[in-house]
Amino acid sequence: MKLGIGPIVGLAACGRPAEVPPEPVTCAEGAEVDVVTPTGAVLVRDVRVVVPRPAAAALEVDGEVVARWPAATVHDLPVFGRPGAVRDVRVLLTCDRLPGVVGPLAVDVGDGPDPWPTIEVLVDDPARREPGLTLLDIGEPEGVQWVAVVEPDGVPVWAWASSTGKVLDARIEPDGTVWVLTDDEIAQIDLLGRPLRRWRPTVGVVDDPVTPQDGTIPVDVNLFHHEVYPVPGGFLAMDQESTYVDAYPVSTTLPNGPFAPAYVLNPVVVEVDLDGAVRSRFDLQSRLDPQRIGWLSLQESTPGYDWGHANAIAVDPTDGGLVVSVRHQSAVVKLDRTTGDVVWILSNPAGWRSPWAELLLEPVGDVVWPGHQHAPMVTAAEDGTLEILMFDNGNFARTTPYDGDSDDTDDGQDYVSRMVAYRVDEAAGTVSEHWATFGTSTGRLYSGAFGDADPQPLTGNRLGVWGMMFVDDGVRNVDRDRGQKSVRLVEAAPDRSVVWELSAWGPLDAAPQGWQTHRAQRVATLYPSALEGSAVTPPAR
Repeated sequence: MKLGIGPIVGLAACGRPAEVPPEPVTCAEGAEVDVVTPTGAVLVRDVRVVVPRPAAAALEVDGEVVARWPAATVHDLPVFGRPGAVRDVRVLLTCDRLPGVVGPLAVDVGDGPDPWPTIEVLVDDPARREPGLTLLDIGEPEGVQWVAVVEPDGVPVWAWASSTGKVLDARIEPDGTVWVLTDDEIAQIDLLGRPLRRWRPTVGVVDDPVTPQDGTIPVDVNLFHHEVYPVPGGFLAMDQESTYVDAYPVSTTLPNGPFAPAYVLNPVVVEVDLDGAVRSRFDLQSRLDPQRIGWLSLQESTPGYDWGHANAIAVDPTDGGLVVSVRHQSAVVKLDRTTGDVVWILSNPAGWRSPWAELLLEPVGDVVWPGHQHAPMVTAAEDGTLEILMFDNGNFARTTPYDGDSDDTDDGQDYVSRMVAYRVDEAAGTVSEHWATFGTSTGRLYSGAFGDADPQPLTGNRLGVWGMMFVDDGVRNVDRDRGQKSVRLVEAAPDRSVVWELSAWGPLDAAPQGWQTHRAQRVATLYPSALEGSAVTPPAR
């Protein structure tokens, strides 16, 4: 749909041009408008405004100014909505002439994502939950993979489908840029679904070489997995390499020997510039005990045993240090950002030999150690300590092969997942358990993989993701005619009460493998920084 706005000409009764006083010339004079359907995203339309001279633009949707842009001659303005919504849109322009208005426009945002899970909101306390929308990745294990934004009632208002494999991580930045990690690449996209930058490994792993693609930025790594963490001028990510170990345990029931030579997967933390240059590489096996194993450290993968399975990175805001989750070790470790040296280890002390034992944080009070955790988030606590919030999956009942109890079946029958916040006193070398919740509105649940836990800045709540559940409310999903996997998002207040909870699943016949989620993020708006620093004044109607 295109609209053109031009001068008005009148005629006198005798056919000669009338003497009409010239109308004031506004910034909308000569504007062309086109409502474009993006190819990369749904529930969004691009209101493209082209003006002959630079003009600042304010986007008004249903009577509310939601976003502003600096002066330009071409504006691509995203309009979002629930499935089937028709939004009343005006574009308010200011320049070196009088302010002008384009519109009103009736913008139909179109249909929602398809296929899409059944979503139920089990709890919603608007007065106590963190305000805003929720961004999450959600997909069928071998099918469509969405990055989506839902309103508090679970209805989507934006979604983007991956064309490069499974979505492993997604987050939105204050400027509206969305970072997405898939099987094959890291990408920045805008909310119209347009790629801004794409990074791809140049090496690949055995039997799975990387396929170069035009327009991508090459990075000298084997692969990207689990995490992309934006930092100024670049990002942190996880790589891995195959390392030869001359003495590696051959059994989880005999972790202290016998040993045999083996190739193992060595996780590597990399920091990468936006141009693809690798700033630093810190492998974990040369910094941690290569002989210490967890219950899944003898799980075979290409090309070696999955010794560590590092699955997340966060930055310590007090000194820039790197906090890394090493899932198969049930350990969270901090590395010096400059040297890569280990600063401390938060882990069950069982199985740690010297010199690593000396780096273990000493527990203060009752501390339940994490088991196969995900997604630590680091904040500076008010008492001068560091708060490490994470999703503690609780695999193998939080035991290790060194505890003397064999629990290597991981059938999940007696396991339970939780969100937990530890407090780390680096000066004292201690850790305490500050807050934890197992609770959902329907009781305790277990997510054997995936998971997330994010602090909420306004309310102090925590938002958690039980991202891959085979059992929901004590009943196997397939026994309820649901797909194998289901998802639960839970927002808990500081007093541990549930203030918002979302359940996502699919019918067994339509989605036999179910649905799963890695991460979720609460965002104030889909225009996170659009109203800051603007002097645009809406003209009168």
